[in-house]
Amino acid sequence: MIQHPAAQASGVAIVAVHGVNPTPQYAFQDQVASALAARLNAADQTTDWTADVLEPGTPPVAAGKPPNATVTRVYRRRDRRSLRTPGREYFDVYEAYWSPLDKIPITLLATLAWLLHTLLAPINSTAYLHSDGKKTAFDAGFVVVGVAVIVLAVAGSAWALLCALGAIATISAGVHVEMFAAAEALMSPSALAKLITWRSVALLACGALGGYLLFESVVVFSTIVRQAGLLRIRGRQRVIRLAIAFGTLIAGLILLLVAMLWPTDGGGALGWNAVLFVIAAGALAIARWIGESAFISFFRDVLIYTTRDENISYYDLRERILELVTERIRQTTLATANGGVPYERVIIMAHSLGSTIAMDALIRLQQLLEQEAYDPDDMNRIRAFITFGTALEKTKFFFDKTNPTPSQSMNQWRNDVYGALFTADADELDEPNGDDVGIYWANYWYFVDPVSDRIESYRSFLVPGETRLDAPEVRAGLPTPPAGKAILGRVVAADEPGSRPLWRAGIAHVDYLGDVWFWGTPGAHRGALSVVRRAAVPREAVRFAPHRTLAGAARAVAPAGPAHAARYVVVTGAQASRFIDKVTAPPKTSAPGSRP
Repeated sequence: MIQHPAAQASGVAIVAVHGVNPTPQYAFQDQVASALAARLNAADQTTDWTADVLEPGTPPVAAGKPPNATVTRVYRRRDRRSLRTPGREYFDVYEAYWSPLDKIPITLLATLAWLLHTLLAPINSTAYLHSDGKKTAFDAGFVVVGVAVIVLAVAGSAWALLCALGAIATISAGVHVEMFAAAEALMSPSALAKLITWRSVALLACGALGGYLLFESVVVFSTIVRQAGLLRIRGRQRVIRLAIAFGTLIAGLILLLVAMLWPTDGGGALGWNAVLFVIAAGALAIARWIGESAFISFFRDVLIYTTRDENISYYDLRERILELVTERIRQTTLATANGGVPYERVIIMAHSLGSTIAMDALIRLQQLLEQEAYDPDDMNRIRAFITFGTALEKTKFFFDKTNPTPSQSMNQWRNDVYGALFTADADELDEPNGDDVGIYWANYWYFVDPVSDRIESYRSFLVPGETRLDAPEVRAGLPTPPAGKAILGRVVAADEPGSRPLWRAGIAHVDYLGDVWFWGTPGAHRGALSVVRRAAVPREAVRFAPHRTLAGAARAVAPAGPAHAARYVVVTGAQASRFIDKVTAPPKTSAPGSRP
């Protein structure tokens, strides 16, 4: 661990917001930092980039409080002894760690009931999942197939378990035992003890342990191969890990062979029945784990965070999560951050449900800015928002579906905030920090990732540099669309669709950080690495533009003419039907004296 110097080079802060499912602290932070260092080395064709743990210099820790979370710094090895030298390029990765806050007991039945209620409840007449028809069909099909596979796996493994148990009881007791008799015996320990001897039980336990060791060895092998780019394992360390995995594999095979070949009290060996028993029991456990992981762990987080009813306990959990993430982002933007040498720029990297939380945190910071409770210079340091595997479109659907239909003004307010905050123009990363420069939003997603989607509903007629007070004038200056057409606001995110084979659909959601495509390669699409490096500018290249507040928004708004057509798009009436905030052609009027 390296200590924080009193003064050092300016750099870029990356706030990493993890997604759903239980996550250990620092796991996502280290994944982002390790992946970033690996891709920097690949891009520069060097091995100079590395990641190290850094003690944060601020904020000071109050008496009786736990220490501040550590930071993972990505920097060049040759800078290890010259961190005080200004102008060096480095990246500090912080984690907005919210995972433990919502891990409360929720049953599978309650989760399924909430999901069905959300999909079927007629509370909102305008809730719409903005997704391509093929993508929606794939996502729905994935869920249906997943449920069917889990049900069939549970039923099939239970049947195989009973068959194996009946065969084992026949060998152990020396009398034929039907499958149904074995099932009945499972309900009564005394009856089961008469069918299966203690030696058979010991052999089955031996086989179960062997099967577990085999499974763990396969997991270790696959992890070493699949995450070779993220895990910095080299030379002797790699050999040691492979040797341990191979030793575990051999031990598991030996234990399984003992269970198969050692004679029972009845004189016969369990043979392949022991293997079938172990496989069936393992399949039953895995199916149960998948069901709990998918339908409880995942949808529990979504259930809790999409709650807007202030009268139930879930809402308090949601507020605590949002407050934590908002404060983590705010702290990295302060002039007192980074040991008193503020970061020139801050980047938000958010995965899965974390992107929804990060979006709400940015909107909250924007509200604090408009209420003059947040320094504009601090807000202007946030320059990029990178989402991958984002659940924003789906969580917005869940939000809208379970709440009353929003008014026109409420929908416009949300869209105006999006426009004031975000831009899809990467060239703005080259501009100095200021109110007229938006946060560049890049969204990376796979078609075969059932959680992610193209950003379609986050639109606005406003552009960065304008405030909500400018919105009436902007809308008044929009042109009238032709008959049968409508005008929608611009999409405020730059979409980057990726490709993954169909067989990876089950794990595509966690593939991004290890995928070369996500980070990008020279001459290819704009990857996350180009966004991160483009934000790393020398201190002298950054100036702070004069800032505006709502109270001082007196600058004239540019007219929405052809030169500013980028603030809107013209679509068909059918395409616009799913949106509230739009401009439509006036209805046709009949000429005087003509028949209607």
